[in-house]
Amino acid sequence: MLDQFTHNSAGEPPVSGPEPITIVNRDSPVIFTGPHNGVAVLDHPEKPLGMGREWFERAHEACDLNMQALFETMIPRFPNASFLWGNYSRLVADVNRMPDFAIACESSEWTDLMIPGNALETVTPEERERRMNSVYWPYHDALTALIGEKREKFGGVLLVDLHSFTPFWQNLPRDVEVGLLTLDEHHPLATISSEFLREKNPFRYKHGEPYFLPARLTITAAPLIQERNSVDYLGFEVRNNMIASEEGRERFCDFFDQYVRFATAHPNYNLLFTTQSFKAEAPAQQDLQR
Repeated sequence: MLDQFTHNSAGEPPVSGPEPITIVNRDSPVIFTGPHNGVAVLDHPEKPLGMGREWFERAHEACDLNMQALFETMIPRFPNASFLWGNYSRLVADVNRMPDFAIACESSEWTDLMIPGNALETVTPEERERRMNSVYWPYHDALTALIGEKREKFGGVLLVDLHSFTPFWQNLPRDVEVGLLTLDEHHPLATISSEFLREKNPFRYKHGEPYFLPARLTITAAPLIQERNSVDYLGFEVRNNMIASEEGRERFCDFFDQYVRFATAHPNYNLLFTTQSFKAEAPAQQDLQR
């Protein structure tokens, strides 16, 4: 049985830094995941990937800002839920992208900002393999193991992937505070979640914002997660300045507590355990295997 631990599928720690993932394993079918919580790097932490340390620790490109703090607030508030998160920066290897897109040579926010440590001449095939085996695949292997354990015990899982987004995009303000990520708006978990946002949500929400996931199918790892684990992918986006304070994080703890209660009490909740309704195009077979 999995317990609170860190994991590396290769059986050895990365060259330097922490283990790739952390799991807090509890006794319920509810799993919260945070693929972009971490900011660790494999080498040269004083100048991560050739960028300044101060920039790296404050940049949305490096991690989902304030999401790890939200997890730390949520863990004691959800004594039965399990939590899994990545400890490494998405710039090392983005576990929420398909394997071919996991290492980005430029900023996700500004197309003219290059990441020196991710330049094509720097990320050799050997370096890419090192990052994927040290950071990327351990995350997905651990997620698959955790989902399998919960499915065996409870018959299914309620998997909720959490992200934060910036208040501005290309200098334009975003007029939403929370967003929903789903590949198929008609699968049971998506309809339950949309109903919750319409009826119980205290935050500003607009359909398809800040991201419309079906438009990102070639990049996002959501299809990979679905196909590897036979689950319907669903995530929430939280505006990062909304969880910068303890008060804000407590508000979102209340939000997710109400969401879990709403979902698990919903008349269609049992459909999550009896159907495999995902319809997104499956990734290529080579993307499903290491």
